[in-house]
Amino acid sequence: MMEMKRRDFIKLTASAALAAGAIGTDIFSVEAAEHDSEFFRPDYTSSSGFVNLSESQAYIAGYPVSWWDQNYGMPLHVHYAGQIRSNLRAYMQVFNELYKNAEIRYAAKACTHPGVFRIIRQEGAGADVASDNEARCALDGGIKPELIDVNGNAKSDDLIKTAIVKDMLIIANDIDEFQIISEMASAIGKSPRVMLRISGLDGDNLVDSLITTAGPWTKFGCSLNSMPEFFELLKKTATVRFMGFHVHIGSQVTRPEPFLFAAGKLVELSKTLQAKGHKCSMINIGGGYPVSYLTKEQWEHILGRIRFGYSKSLEGDNSALWTWAGSLNGFTVSKKGKEKVLNFSGKEYYCEHAKENMLRTILTGNINVEGRSVNTVSALKEIGEPVLVIEPGRSIVEDSGVTLLKVLRTRRIGGVHDMTTVNIGETSFAAAMNGMPFNRWSVATELKTFDELPYETFIAGQLCFSSDMLTKCKVELQHKPKKGEILIIYCTGAYNSQFFAANTNSFPRPARVLVMENGSIEYIKKRDTYEQIFSL
Repeated sequence: MMEMKRRDFIKLTASAALAAGAIGTDIFSVEAAEHDSEFFRPDYTSSSGFVNLSESQAYIAGYPVSWWDQNYGMPLHVHYAGQIRSNLRAYMQVFNELYKNAEIRYAAKACTHPGVFRIIRQEGAGADVASDNEARCALDGGIKPELIDVNGNAKSDDLIKTAIVKDMLIIANDIDEFQIISEMASAIGKSPRVMLRISGLDGDNLVDSLITTAGPWTKFGCSLNSMPEFFELLKKTATVRFMGFHVHIGSQVTRPEPFLFAAGKLVELSKTLQAKGHKCSMINIGGGYPVSYLTKEQWEHILGRIRFGYSKSLEGDNSALWTWAGSLNGFTVSKKGKEKVLNFSGKEYYCEHAKENMLRTILTGNINVEGRSVNTVSALKEIGEPVLVIEPGRSIVEDSGVTLLKVLRTRRIGGVHDMTTVNIGETSFAAAMNGMPFNRWSVATELKTFDELPYETFIAGQLCFSSDMLTKCKVELQHKPKKGEILIIYCTGAYNSQFFAANTNSFPRPARVLVMENGSIEYIKKRDTYEQIFSL
């Protein structure tokens, strides 16, 4: 099969662009046509507020990328305090407008460091922690113990004891743990604040089974089926102050329906709790608030390219494939008459209700309470206006971080696909290990240089195993980068920089830094030395 020339690019017509959404799109509705370079030129304007691309090289938090390279080396993860602060304030503004009896607990696992927690404390929020060290880190960051929620499915006895002694709020994962907390509290002579985490939610309104933490099959929470047993136990328990119920439905939840469904269940449980003579002081609807990594146009463009590449591969032409090895991660194939249809059903990277807008949608939306459709705020008022708690993590820090890395080389794969190799592995960019990342990329140097057409490339890491692909979907760069040029990955402030970080091939884990609004910089994590890698 003859190689498809780059000018035989895919062009989405207005109707095809609409058809390239996530539901039931005919793959043959995307046409091959002459490339319109202006239509496809990516938008390299920073949405993070601390990246300036107007000069010849990118400026990150006020410093040129060449300065970062000279002083900190590459690869490097940079976090900006101003964006974290802005994200927190946006959530608080929604609460101030719609439901003032509310509190925020930042989900520590997204990005943990005393410096990050200091920002959280300064903005009046608390922390959601799941380990002894996360709890210690939150305290070191100055967060008051009463604003720390202890979560997790298998808490250590030491963590439970610390939480009891310091009056942190403990979210019991299940009935067994609730009894353990009660017994430990009795032995210590304390009466801790406790909530119960709920799971076993089922139905069409839930999130995908791959990311749910509240469905029937999960290690988290107490199933709804066990609630009669819990209410009987609660009648006999005098050593805890039971506050109410907690649920966390999953990560990067892009539709409001699962939040509204879960909130309705918690309100129903709270009404049952009150009927049994207990006060509902608090409802915690967890986290999962999404980030929109791409614009709607960018997202539809990518989906259209994937569908077109798949359609060409069915004809024996793999030159238009847009995913690594033609992978269908996130896609399913079905039949539409005689033709095959490619539907996207994985984690979405464009979201209409991103960050605090999802919270606004939840509070202004309606929930189902015992068969009635009730506005969320009105339903909360019906049960005594309890404290409403949320646990955003990703949406607080994701767009506060970027990753800077260097190009090692570029080459062709199979004579038809471009590949760029960089000086970082997927273990230091966790999104690459989890599904199909669509983070935006751009060249950070020679910003005034644009090729006639965007440079379409897969990006590979430098680790010695074949799955070390940082992008399983092609990205479009302003120009073909040369060896030593610096690239930016946007929205890497949560999870990506540390969640699966490892010393694979004995490479050092990259440095991570936090830049304050006044330009001061502190390390979150220094780059590993040889001695540290081998514990010498």
